[in-house]
Amino acid sequence: MTVFRTAGGEVRAWGLHGARPGPALSHDDAWDDFRAAAGEGRFFLAHDLLEPAWRSSRAPRMQIAIFVAAAFYHRSRHNLLGAGKLFCKAEAEVVRDPEADGRLVAALQALARDPERAEPLTAEGLDLLIQWGRRPCASHPSARAGECACGSGGEK
Repeated sequence: MTVFRTAGGEVRAWGLHGARPGPALSHDDAWDDFRAAAGEGRFFLAHDLLEPAWRSSRAPRMQIAIFVAAAFYHRSRHNLLGAGKLFCKAEAEVVRDPEADGRLVAALQALARDPERAEPLTAEGLDLLIQWGRRPCASHPSARAGECACGSGGEK
């Protein structure tokens, strides 16, 4: 069991390795908690916090954020092969999206090229990833933020 403080200051306990208590968080709460955990460098926890929301929506952009968190977790454990594969998957998806911020694309390209030596995502890079992940995609421009029909922007 892991205890952490959410973005809103609430103390929460979370089971690791598949022991997920209760229903999935709302997408907004999941993204906020993902940001809080990843910002502390707790990448496995960040991955675990976002995954239930992704499972309920299959939001492609949410999956990319999960890949990035898992890649940083692998990197922290010196599994550079695993980290590289996940950074490459994330980079391949983000680079194809015309809505992705160029700074996010550049950071993921550097991580995919050399997961050992590339700089980690800064707080700004993490925020860019989350902002991109939360936005409705271009396929559904009439969707309100967080209500994209494909789930890429949050709540369905």
